[in-house]
Amino acid sequence: MSKQQGDTRLTIRAIITKVVEGDGYIVTVPLIGQGDLTTNDSVTFSRADWQGEREPKVGQQVELRDTTLYRKGWRASEATPLHP
Repeated sequence: MSKQQGDTRLTIRAIITKVVEGDGYIVTVPLIGQGDLTTNDSVTFSRADWQGEREPKVGQQVELRDTTLYRKGWRASEATPLHP
Protein backbone atom coordinates (compact mmCIF):
# COMPACT_ATOMS: atom_id res chain seq x y z
CA MET A 1 0.00 0.00 0.00
CA SER A 2 1.29 3.43 -0.86
CA LYS A 3 2.29 5.70 2.02
CA GLN A 4 0.92 8.72 0.19
CA GLN A 5 -2.69 9.75 0.48
CA GLY A 6 -4.63 8.46 -2.52
CA ASP A 7 -8.16 8.63 -3.85
CA THR A 8 -10.19 6.51 -6.23
CA ARG A 9 -13.66 7.44 -7.47
CA LEU A 10 -14.11 4.07 -9.17
CA THR A 11 -16.51 1.51 -7.83
CA ILE A 12 -14.59 -1.20 -5.97
CA ARG A 13 -16.02 -4.71 -5.66
CA ALA A 14 -15.12 -6.25 -2.33
CA ILE A 15 -16.10 -9.00 0.08
CA ILE A 16 -17.00 -8.42 3.73
CA THR A 17 -14.53 -10.12 6.10
CA LYS A 18 -15.62 -8.66 9.45
CA VAL A 19 -18.63 -6.85 10.91
CA VAL A 20 -17.78 -5.02 14.14
CA GLU A 21 -21.14 -4.45 15.82
CA GLY A 22 -20.07 -2.38 18.83
CA ASP A 23 -17.95 0.08 16.86
CA GLY A 24 -20.32 0.16 13.87
CA TYR A 25 -17.83 -0.50 11.10
CA ILE A 26 -17.37 -3.19 8.46
CA VAL A 27 -14.08 -4.51 7.05
CA THR A 28 -13.79 -5.64 3.43
CA VAL A 29 -11.07 -6.77 1.01
CA PRO A 30 -11.14 -5.93 -2.71
CA LEU A 31 -11.78 -8.75 -5.19
CA ILE A 32 -9.23 -7.18 -7.60
CA GLY A 33 -6.59 -4.51 -7.13
CA GLN A 34 -6.92 -1.03 -8.60
CA GLY A 35 -4.03 1.42 -8.54
CA ASP A 36 -2.48 1.56 -5.04
CA LEU A 37 -5.33 -0.54 -3.63
CA THR A 38 -4.40 -4.24 -3.68
CA THR A 39 -6.21 -7.44 -2.74
CA ASN A 40 -4.01 -7.53 0.41
CA ASP A 41 -5.42 -4.22 1.66
CA SER A 42 -8.54 -3.87 3.74
CA VAL A 43 -11.17 -1.20 3.17
CA THR A 44 -13.51 -0.18 5.99
CA PHE A 45 -16.81 1.63 5.92
CA SER A 46 -19.19 2.82 8.61
CA ARG A 47 -22.48 1.04 9.28
CA ALA A 48 -24.09 4.47 8.70
CA ASP A 49 -22.71 4.39 5.11
CA TRP A 50 -24.40 1.04 4.30
CA GLN A 51 -27.04 1.39 1.56
CA GLY A 52 -28.57 -2.09 1.82
CA GLU A 53 -32.01 -2.98 3.15
CA ARG A 54 -30.64 -5.91 5.21
CA GLU A 55 -27.73 -5.99 7.64
CA PRO A 56 -24.29 -6.58 6.05
CA LYS A 57 -22.88 -10.09 6.61
CA VAL A 58 -19.46 -11.73 6.44
CA GLY A 59 -18.91 -13.26 3.00
CA GLN A 60 -21.27 -10.83 1.26
CA GLN A 61 -20.00 -9.09 -1.86
CA VAL A 62 -20.41 -5.31 -1.99
CA GLU A 63 -19.64 -2.28 -4.12
CA LEU A 64 -17.63 0.47 -2.44
CA ARG A 65 -17.61 4.09 -3.63
CA ASP A 66 -15.50 7.14 -2.88
CA THR A 67 -12.64 5.06 -1.46
CA THR A 68 -9.85 7.18 0.04
CA LEU A 69 -6.50 6.30 1.63
CA TYR A 70 -5.85 7.72 5.10
CA ARG A 71 -2.94 7.24 7.47
CA LYS A 72 -4.70 4.27 9.11
CA GLY A 73 -5.79 2.70 5.81
CA TRP A 74 -8.47 2.71 3.13
CA ARG A 75 -11.97 3.97 3.85
CA ALA A 76 -15.09 3.95 1.65
CA SER A 77 -17.80 6.60 2.01
CA GLU A 78 -20.59 4.41 0.62
CA ALA A 79 -21.26 0.67 0.33
CA THR A 80 -24.08 -1.22 -1.39
CA PRO A 81 -24.77 -4.95 -1.69
CA LEU A 82 -24.19 -6.62 -5.06
CA HIS A 83 -27.34 -7.90 -6.73
CA PRO A 84 -27.68 -9.96 -9.92
